Amino acid sequence: MHLLDVRTKRLKKYVSEKKGEVAERYGILSHRWLSRKDEILFQDVEFADYALLKRKRGFFKLASCCKQARRDGLKYVWIDSCCINRMDSTEVQESINSMYRWYANADRCYVYLKDTVKPNSGRLSLNEKEDWFKRGWTLQELMAPEEVLFFDRDWYFIGDKTSLKRDISSITGIAQSVLEGTRKLEECSIAERMSWASGRNTRKDEDRAYSLLGLFDVNMPMLYGEGEVKAFLRLQEEIIKVSDDHSIFAWKGLSGAHGLLATSPEAFRGCNSVREPSQHQGQSAFSMTNRGFSITLNLTPWVLDTYVVLIHCTDIRGGGVQMLGIFLRRLTEDDQYARVSVDGEEFYRYTTDKAHKPSVGSRVIPIYIRQARIGTIEASVAGKRRWVAQERIFTFEPGWGTWLPVGVLELFGYGKIKLVKLGFDYGFNPTLLLCESTLESESDFSTDSLSREGARGNKSVWKSSSGERLYWNPVEYDYGGFSGNTARAIAKENSHLGVWALKGDRINGLDIYLQGTGIRVVLAKTLTKRRELVWDLKLENLATSRLLK
Repeated sequence: MHLLDVRTKRLKKYVSEKKGEVAERYGILSHRWLSRKDEILFQDVEFADYALLKRKRGFFKLASCCKQARRDGLKYVWIDSCCINRMDSTEVQESINSMYRWYANADRCYVYLKDTVKPNSGRLSLNEKEDWFKRGWTLQELMAPEEVLFFDRDWYFIGDKTSLKRDISSITGIAQSVLEGTRKLEECSIAERMSWASGRNTRKDEDRAYSLLGLFDVNMPMLYGEGEVKAFLRLQEEIIKVSDDHSIFAWKGLSGAHGLLATSPEAFRGCNSVREPSQHQGQSAFSMTNRGFSITLNLTPWVLDTYVVLIHCTDIRGGGVQMLGIFLRRLTEDDQYARVSVDGEEFYRYTTDKAHKPSVGSRVIPIYIRQARIGTIEASVAGKRRWVAQERIFTFEPGWGTWLPVGVLELFGYGKIKLVKLGFDYGFNPTLLLCESTLESESDFSTDSLSREGARGNKSVWKSSSGERLYWNPVEYDYGGFSGNTARAIAKENSHLGVWALKGDRINGLDIYLQGTGIRVVLAKTLTKRRELVWDLKLENLATSRLLK
């Protein structure tokens, strides 16, 4: 760390720190840079003639800062433009990782607002036109020091962080309680702190992430050239190493299928009302791995292949308190998921009394979520449970339980089968119940999970009206008359006479013949004309049917 002597305007170089603090008391300047040719730089202070320095536009704020520090009884000041040797990349990295600490340890911070003029009379009102409020680096310069003093373009004192808290809060979205110090920075959720960085810009894209290191008390190397997205992802990966705050997942602006982490501070715009719970009891650890983001969550089935997950944070916007849930789509690999929106909604909002009860039908499952954008898959759902006769598509409302008994077909004018029931288990594997009597319509679903392994076993998700479990119909494969390894699956009758219980796979569906009936049942995923992913049910050799419910 180099300090500038307020009398001589020369540097006191390599000031030693002990336990993160320097022995000297110093002031620190927060300002907006002019062009490099107008600023007083490290080499200027080291080698230039004092008379030459005075010709630069940036000399006024440097001299004013030094003069103010002398009035306040300080011998030194730190100014980023002239106290960092930017020709030394190692020193730049060290400075960026230390800067929040340097601002926090300063005796006081002087903020120079070059676009603000103190009125001759009346109250000064700060506004968003002041460029200082739009820059990324000035956020930590506002938050780190305990005492922050503001000066206008002519270096007239206009107030401190506490006296100007109303205007500053209105411009930045930072709560007045945080500005005045009655609420500590560490008491603010990750999402709330990230929201303060939205709308701010930096000259280098990567600095949007690097300028936030101190705000979250983390460190990482600077890799200029990696781009904003990679830099911001690295920042979040460092944050989750020291924090289990789920509000880091409460970002907005979802497009297609995505990972759990945001790609820019802009995704947290408007999240200043998100709060972290005071207790994290029962909350599992999470981390980034080579298979993606590893986390154990409580998943509740919501709509085909998609679950709602309660994240441990609240939103107090509007005066109420709501818990937030996000939607995760299960991908081809059984343990891989992606974040999606459902019906255009990015969050499901729980009332607090409901959220603290165990979610019906939910299970705690370890999963992986890849950060790379998966594609443009969306949960294809409709707002109301209904049958569209022209398209022959049945849709249902999102929510636990609606995906279990999806629909019932009552059949007329054809042999044995009178009723077909379609449903899904917890893992969204399709199941069918074909009944020779309409009385079996009273049969219900259990919520037993059907994994791919379970689908090959004999674990049924069906039960009869009396509560008895229904065993799956045994399946045999007939290779006769077929080329290669192609085989025809044939369901044989089981002990439940008059009932055919068929199971499928969430990826491959099912294609099976019912022994002795001449009926072929095919259930497969397909795309509609509107590019919606749906399950398509076909029963060959049937005459007429209609939807019963």
